[in-house]
Amino acid sequence: MENNLVSVIILSYKNLQYLKETIDSVLSQTYSDIEIILGDDGTEQFDTKFYEQYINTNCKNNVKKVIAYKNPVNLGIVKNANKAIKMSRGEYIKFIASDDTFYSDDVLLKMINYLNENDAYVLTSNILLCDSNMKKLDEADFKIKDYQNLLPIGQNPHEFFKLLCVRDMIAAPSVMFNKDLFDKYGYFNEKYKLVEDWPMWLKISRSGCKIHYLDIISVKYRSEVGVSSARTPNPIFIKDIIRCYEDEILPHKSELGYWLHKKIKWKYIRTYRLSQYNVIKKLIVRLINIDVILANRIKRLMIHEKN
Repeated sequence: MENNLVSVIILSYKNLQYLKETIDSVLSQTYSDIEIILGDDGTEQFDTKFYEQYINTNCKNNVKKVIAYKNPVNLGIVKNANKAIKMSRGEYIKFIASDDTFYSDDVLLKMINYLNENDAYVLTSNILLCDSNMKKLDEADFKIKDYQNLLPIGQNPHEFFKLLCVRDMIAAPSVMFNKDLFDKYGYFNEKYKLVEDWPMWLKISRSGCKIHYLDIISVKYRSEVGVSSARTPNPIFIKDIIRCYEDEILPHKSELGYWLHKKIKWKYIRTYRLSQYNVIKKLIVRLINIDVILANRIKRLMIHEKN
């Protein structure tokens, strides 16, 4: 393994109209030792030789190796990500989707410096929310406000696990890994197909791994495209989220405590299960959770009066 080599893994599936822009943002990075792995997950029009040639023609001498491959069948994000990790030679791993770009030319440098100085396994940051034309949205940058405001809790992985059970506050495109993390905690869980990130954050924080935070914007993120887009929710993505609740969160009542566990369980039922119940079952479930329902309504009233 080369010292301080970073493997930038570009995962693509369709959306090839954005891919050159993504590649260019990698090629513009000032960091000294970069390996580029471009892994397409079965896009019919993807031409491996074309993109290899494009990268080799336009790269600088800081790009030490280029690997491009196309899966003969669609594996899903999780298996494709694990495949690319196993191919990589870098000490660090940075994923970027084929419809996103790095925010600035020094992102890799800043994140690797932090990982080195703090002996960290995983580092998250902020992203800039953009439309399909990469124009900044009104929401501006996605900042991990809970992490910043609750920094003492963020320093404790087991307490941070509780925050992550309430909401996945970590934007996957903003994360960089020390490759040793995968040796210690395992790869992304392949019982999921499209959601690689939330189950991993829950697993490692529950196991005592601190997720570090650097207050920079690292990625411009096209929030209106891709499997997690709110405009076009992918049913497989939703199925993965449901499984994450059922397998990674709800079984951990002892870690969460009675009240937090009940609140999260009601949120899960209300969002993903309640519409499937008949009238009688809906009534029973609401009665069982009346304390949580009332607490939520009181909280909303207090916020409304405050505003």
